[in-house]
Amino acid sequence: MDYDVAGQALAPKAPSITVVLKLDSQAFAPSTSISGVVELLIPDEPKIPMKKGDVYLVGQGDKASVLSALRPGQRVTVQYQTTGFNWERIENCVGGGPALLKDGKIAVADEGFDKKSFVDMTHPRTAVGRTADGDLWFVTIDGRQETGSGVSLADLAAEMKRLVASTR
Repeated sequence: MDYDVAGQALAPKAPSITVVLKLDSQAFAPSTSISGVVELLIPDEPKIPMKKGDVYLVGQGDKASVLSALRPGQRVTVQYQTTGFNWERIENCVGGGPALLKDGKIAVADEGFDKKSFVDMTHPRTAVGRTADGDLWFVTIDGRQETGSGVSLADLAAEMKRLVASTR
């Protein structure tokens, strides 16, 4: 797969080390090995611009020392292995966050998202929730249009709570 990361940046929390790898191949799978050459080690940098074609390994906290042992020009192999779920059968997957509700109560989780530009600002949003009866809800709120500017995460959490409560 070919992802364009121009204009995006990593934001690791210190203490950390980021290793930039140039891979032999861009093929990724749930259980596989990838090989490449270490291009650069970046210690404790709060914002790292990303380049297309590079892979970034980030070690934070006590795991930073593992990556700190690597050196530019060194060849490395990274083994991906999944356990507990057969990811080989998955063709598409979506991740997201932060959590909005906990035990039916509004509890927007602090998962490292920028409060000013992401949590509190209004944006188009999509949320997924499950009712007490097991129904799965996908909710999308439009934004950046003349008809609406989106919602903050607190507003999205309130709407998800209202929708789930209305199904009981």
